Amino acid sequence: MNLRSWNFQGYILLLACYGFIACKSNSEQARTEDLPPANIHPQVLQPDQNLGGDTGNQEIFSEFRTAQGPTHFRAKTIDYGAGVNGISTGYYMTPVTGTAKIHPALILIHGIMGLSKKFKKNMQRFVAQGYQILAVDLYLGEVPVDASAARELQEALLKRGKIDTIRNITDASDYLFNQLRVKSLSVVGWDAGGSWAISTMLTFPASFASVVNFYGPPFELKGQESTLNVPMMHIFVHDDPSLDIKEIITLEEALKKLAPAEVVFRKFEEVAADFLEPSLSDTQLDDEDIRAAYHHTFKFLNRYQASD
Repeated sequence: MNLRSWNFQGYILLLACYGFIACKSNSEQARTEDLPPANIHPQVLQPDQNLGGDTGNQEIFSEFRTAQGPTHFRAKTIDYGAGVNGISTGYYMTPVTGTAKIHPALILIHGIMGLSKKFKKNMQRFVAQGYQILAVDLYLGEVPVDASAARELQEALLKRGKIDTIRNITDASDYLFNQLRVKSLSVVGWDAGGSWAISTMLTFPASFASVVNFYGPPFELKGQESTLNVPMMHIFVHDDPSLDIKEIITLEEALKKLAPAEVVFRKFEEVAADFLEPSLSDTQLDDEDIRAAYHHTFKFLNRYQASD
């Protein structure tokens, strides 16, 4: 499945006034010779039962298995803000360790297929690394069933406007800082969600320790290369038909020379443009490129996160 051709062309046309996203240096082939074991193995809980079924605000406790053993967690749909379009809700997941430790926190921003059951299942990758997570829902409770529905939801999101979407994300950060007392917070986004992550970071840079952009259009940083103070990682696909790779390289070179913060570009070749989209088949969870992308993502995030 590759919905990104419409997704990015549509965003570029409809968001020309916004720009949308970027990062910096060290563009290198992203495969690694000694990848760790896959983070996720078949889990104990059934995702239809506990990770996306109609559980309302009921909190669940369960576990999933990694190469290192079982990881216990709790998860819950929460309300974290009130915007012009109503209450902002998201999905919260955190490790259960039996201690009072405050885990480092992440905001996750979904891509084209929304806050789906598989996206919630994919959150376990981050929980297995010791993160508590709040996944925002930019589609206001709707999950697209196909590419056509995804296009309609993206268009509706754009019509609501940039300010409203950034407020949704910053409400989530306020909730984590004020209600859960987290010490540091990073943000990770997929495709257009990566672009929203960077757009929010540029608006409120003091809120975030780092940003990871999974192949979102990285062009909002044009003209701001010398003022980027938040570390960023940009993962992109060399043959992505929706992006101008020459533009990416030019931006990377400018950031490498000027940006005060660390910004890492990691390039993947011979993979689908949306190879990290969580809605893809479960059989791809152990794919070497996917494992490599998450391996580098966690190494990057861990450099800038603090916990109690």
